[in-house]
Amino acid sequence: MAAQKANINSEILSWARKEAGISLAEAAQLAKISATKDKTAEQRLEEWEKNKDKPTQTQLAAIAKAYYRPVLTFYLPSPPAPNADVADFRTVGDGDVGTPSPKLRALVSKIKSRQQEMLELLKEENENKEPESLPFVGRFRDRRIIEEVAKDIEQVLNLPLVRRERLNDNDALLRLMRDSAEDNGIFVLAQGDLGSHHTDISPTEFRGFALADPIVPFIVLNDNDARAAQSFTLIHELAHLWIGDTGISNFDPFNGGAGGGRDNERFCNAVSAEFLMPKVDISRIWKLHSSLNLPEAIQTIARHFGVSRAAVGHRLWHLGEIDGGHWWSLYRSYQAEWAAKKKKLSESTDKPPPVYYPMKANQLGRRLVRTVLGALDAGEMSYSRASRILGVAPNGFEKLRSRVN
Repeated sequence: MAAQKANINSEILSWARKEAGISLAEAAQLAKISATKDKTAEQRLEEWEKNKDKPTQTQLAAIAKAYYRPVLTFYLPSPPAPNADVADFRTVGDGDVGTPSPKLRALVSKIKSRQQEMLELLKEENENKEPESLPFVGRFRDRRIIEEVAKDIEQVLNLPLVRRERLNDNDALLRLMRDSAEDNGIFVLAQGDLGSHHTDISPTEFRGFALADPIVPFIVLNDNDARAAQSFTLIHELAHLWIGDTGISNFDPFNGGAGGGRDNERFCNAVSAEFLMPKVDISRIWKLHSSLNLPEAIQTIARHFGVSRAAVGHRLWHLGEIDGGHWWSLYRSYQAEWAAKKKKLSESTDKPPPVYYPMKANQLGRRLVRTVLGALDAGEMSYSRASRILGVAPNGFEKLRSRVN
């Protein structure tokens, strides 16, 4: 039996190669396209781009990998909107960080493709009528007051401080905030690669990004980052949605906390700090524990708010409760501790491999999985389309479903 051909859009096949900046010959080599008796590998690829033939599913997967594109991109009716509309807030010091790497560009394109699929699905469900916009996206576009934005996020997510204080746990806080954001219509993914650890993207290149669509807003957290850092990033990216920003961030909220010279990054950092550790509350808690030695006091306060020690130390310094010398000494010690921990983990030979479906469910998020599988159950989506969006074979759908119920 002949291998099944992939019924893709040839226009996108050509577009994706050119976007990757590689020639036909280079692409044929990278995708390991084999020659036939009467055609070179380059000629075969050229025929696929001109819609004279189609690659097989296996060949398409190899091409997608070579171009750093998700397979589902090649099935879109037209090339996705260019990432020029995704602002680059990343900095090194006070300067621009430079052009995003091919892997980061590919990840943004992959998420934008998923966002486009979700928008089309919602329109189909509404008989092609424009679905309702979420009122909080861009609500503070013209009124950027830190305390007001932090309080509005708290109210929309129904996460008053008293509810968060009971957790005393970084992971539990992140899960609660992520679930609450998704319950309010925001797709929150946690992904720092293109599907394998060979394509990992460092948190120094991006910590998160927000796609501020008023109907299907998406946030992506880099799951290569520390869990406590992801909590800060999540609120930071929510603040971007609240002011209607679409963009990529690699801010270090603790190393000066400036986000380079970019006002939006500084603002979103400040909103995140105010949401997680409100000024009045952290000052009150600090007074209760300031008689302890400083590292012990900060550890106690960090457990109280469910955040990292670095977040607490930086907040106390920013509020003038501790001096700069103490803060920078603490910061360097936390950095050294984290670097040693990462080194130990990387050198460990007995760490268990990640369990696939729990990992995949965490990356995709409850909202995306439930939306896609719900459409599949209702007969509004084909198995092949669902598989492309989720990146999971149909025989794994139920395993994925069990992780988000």
